[in-house]
Amino acid sequence: MFGLFLGSYLVRIYILKNINTLVLYGVIEIFVGLFATLLVIVFPIIENTYQIIYKILGQHEVIYKLTNLTVTFSIISIPTIAMGATLPLVVQFYNKKDNLFAKDLSNLYSINTIGGALGVFIAGFYLIEFVGVRAGIIIAAILNITIGIVIIVYLSKEIKFLSLFKMEKIEKNENSKSNKTPFSNDQLLYLVATGLTGFSALALEIIWIRGLKFIVQSSTYSLTTILITFLVGIAVGSRYYAKISNSETISTYLVGIFQLILGIYAIFTIYLIYNFMYTDFFQNNIINIIYDYSYNWVWSIPIFIVVCMITFLIPTVIMGALFPLINKLFQNNNKDRSKAGVIVSNTYAANTIGAILGSLTAGFILLPLFGIKSSIYIITSINFLLGIIFIFKSKQKLISSLSFALIAVFIVVDLSFGNNYLKGWGEKKGKLVKFYEEGLMATVSVIKDGNTLDMSIDGMEIASTRWKLLQKEKLIAHLPFFFKPNIERVLSVGLASGISIGSMALHNSVEKIECVELIKPVFTAAQTFNKYNGNIFNNSKISFFHNDIYAFMKYSDKKYDLISSDGKLGALNSANTIMLSADYFELCQEKLNPGGIFIHWVPIITPTSALKIIMKTLSESFTHVTILYFYPGDIFMLASDQPITFEKKHIAKTFENESIKKDLKKFYINGPLDIISSFVGNYENDQDQNIAINTFDRPVLEFYFLHDFKKSRQWKGGYFARNMSILINQLKKSLSQNTSDWMIDIDPSLYRENICKPSLDFYNFVLKNYQSGNFREGLNEYINFKKILYEKQ
Repeated sequence: MFGLFLGSYLVRIYILKNINTLVLYGVIEIFVGLFATLLVIVFPIIENTYQIIYKILGQHEVIYKLTNLTVTFSIISIPTIAMGATLPLVVQFYNKKDNLFAKDLSNLYSINTIGGALGVFIAGFYLIEFVGVRAGIIIAAILNITIGIVIIVYLSKEIKFLSLFKMEKIEKNENSKSNKTPFSNDQLLYLVATGLTGFSALALEIIWIRGLKFIVQSSTYSLTTILITFLVGIAVGSRYYAKISNSETISTYLVGIFQLILGIYAIFTIYLIYNFMYTDFFQNNIINIIYDYSYNWVWSIPIFIVVCMITFLIPTVIMGALFPLINKLFQNNNKDRSKAGVIVSNTYAANTIGAILGSLTAGFILLPLFGIKSSIYIITSINFLLGIIFIFKSKQKLISSLSFALIAVFIVVDLSFGNNYLKGWGEKKGKLVKFYEEGLMATVSVIKDGNTLDMSIDGMEIASTRWKLLQKEKLIAHLPFFFKPNIERVLSVGLASGISIGSMALHNSVEKIECVELIKPVFTAAQTFNKYNGNIFNNSKISFFHNDIYAFMKYSDKKYDLISSDGKLGALNSANTIMLSADYFELCQEKLNPGGIFIHWVPIITPTSALKIIMKTLSESFTHVTILYFYPGDIFMLASDQPITFEKKHIAKTFENESIKKDLKKFYINGPLDIISSFVGNYENDQDQNIAINTFDRPVLEFYFLHDFKKSRQWKGGYFARNMSILINQLKKSLSQNTSDWMIDIDPSLYRENICKPSLDFYNFVLKNYQSGNFREGLNEYINFKKILYEKQ
């Protein structure tokens, strides 16, 4: 945004010099394309630069972040400065031809914004999924270069390219003065107004997106839909502004009315986001279509569009009309009307600098300090103030307009009261809220339901004291210690309830646990689980870091014996799929000591296509991958650069720790055979040659998940049964192999008879149980299965 501001402001110099603006526009397009291509090529060098900065300044947080900001700014500002110059250049070219400033600006701003929406559509729905990020950038860069060449070769009327640097002959306006002439009072008002409008627009956009994440989640498709709706609204408002009025008095009045309507509707969105969208009518008739298995996944997209249009189509149309309206007023007060590009340069710069301040204020001040509701109230005060000023300035319908606005404000403020909490799909109403905070990056809540606590981030449950999730939280903590002795240094990726970290700290060998959490309110929310997590915040073994895990590992020289990664994979949430990518897995492998273990959990309900991608991707980064299964739905993947082996004596010794034994007893895990019987097999990298690999550049996992998560009804028992069939086949394959590769002190024949046969019988029962849907019967059989193993220990 700062680049756009600077570019739009600096280009006025070239417009005042009467340089051929259209040719310059073409040169800029070529430059942007070439720079984007160069950026893709040199990206590894940029990564190394950040790593060097971290090593030198990592201990000085403020200096390190400021240096990072400077480097990032230096890279990104170069192409964005060029982009910021384009709109004033094109406006100057067209206005020079017909001198219809309002019409030209309205049309060009609209076309430019529609082009942006089209670019978002192609990138979000096609390029990222089917081509990849880097190739998508190259395609866009080629388009930039092509546009520039076409303009220079075919559209420029100059004979030679060097005419770019020649002055154009234009008639002097007698009223024309130096560009140093100060702005009039009215022009200053219009500049401030367009700046504050940009401030309001970007601040509200950020806040609305945060609120809508509870409804449409945060997939690439949903974010794409949000941006398209926003841009289309602006384009529509800009396109039809010219048909409203050419009168300066009426235009001034319209600016005031539009600002009041914008503020009123923004407050109304509080009612929409917090109340209306949680009504039974809206949930049952609109939102449930996203999750209803009778609808194809494609139906999610129209629902995203409906939600976005209800929330901010009207305000974005108004925002689109306001920019050309204020520009027209500014132009009417400009003595030299031949320099339309300079006018747009000034107002576009003011609008963009306002947008910068709006995004910074909303993201780093308002949301963390005041939350979504109060932030909207604060921002709309700007719109109301501008509305009152412009209505008074127009002297049109003062009493009636302000009276109507006052009544409307009372109505929407009254509607905005009521529900104070955002809820995810399926979250129960009326439960006791133990913690709720709308933080910088996400909204975190802890709900008490009877004797249980549930934690969610943006409506997605990530931790609970309920049996199913609690088993996962305990097992992901303890399992690695049964396979590797003397685990001293541990990295826990994500904090959640802290139950897993508390369980890791029970192991005597552990000297240091480092926990990295990105969402800051989680640190406070986890304290509500102190009864269950062993009061981890008072444990000297444990250190906490508020950071992005990839950056934390990438720019650090620390090594670990265990990395426990618990990134969630939700049907409509792409945020954590980066922690299921080859890039991330390879980084984890680099940060492990020799023989170190990486562990990750995947629910068995995961679409089979996604499960295969995850296993295949992990095997690309680690030489050895072992798969474990625990009833009813937990799959654990353990990975290492050395074979992962079962040693009964070591497992039994680990169980001698009474705290660990007590921790697992409630899940019917009492001894070595309970751990050994969970073994499904060692994943072989060559067994699925046609499966895609999930990477930062090709994040295929998110799209496979979204496309397939509703297809489970194609198989009896859904993905539970289909994935169990895969696990059974993997176990059968393992039985035909040499067990000495992973069994150290266990006789192969006894292993097959006392462990594998009961396990295989139980897995086959589970498969039938999944198909019948009788989970209570399955739990009883699970208990009987554990009793059989216990008798043979």
